[in-house]
Amino acid sequence: MDQPMNQPNDHPRVRETAHLVKRPMNFWVLSGRILTIAGIIGGIATAGTLVQQLYEANSRQWEQKVQNWQSAIVYQIIEKNQGIWFDGISESYVNEAQKTSVPIPREKLTNVQLRLVLMGLISKNIISHDHIASYCLRPLQRLIMTLWARVIESDKPVLTLLFGGTTALAKAIQEISKALW
Repeated sequence: MDQPMNQPNDHPRVRETAHLVKRPMNFWVLSGRILTIAGIIGGIATAGTLVQQLYEANSRQWEQKVQNWQSAIVYQIIEKNQGIWFDGISESYVNEAQKTSVPIPREKLTNVQLRLVLMGLISKNIISHDHIASYCLRPLQRLIMTLWARVIESDKPVLTLLFGGTTALAKAIQEISKALW
């Protein structure tokens, strides 16, 4: 016959399932675990912030390296070829970019970027201000020369055409400024 059970926990079923029953946690144990989890989350957040800052610093450093390369190459092209027009600078600039060990992205090789580099060189007084027309306004030269030829060939008085053209240009600038602001 079975022995009498003296205590309620001595029953075989209770002993089998006793490990499934959890005791309530002590306040200090619970707060310690919460602080540990908070510390882990804080560490992960700090590591993420550090990685982001390193990435941004690396991006800024790379951008500065590309800008320095751009300025140096454009200056060398201008020094080597005195009196070169914008189209010649642009062609030489793209050729030099293909030869360099610095990976220059395509968007840095556009005429707009080249004009920005030229403006930077002019603003730093590395190249003189009198070259601005030949470097940056060269595409407008054909337009101006064509308009001037039409004015000369026209039967209308020159001043009438000049004032009419000036008015049209002022109106165009006004409309563009309205669209931008």
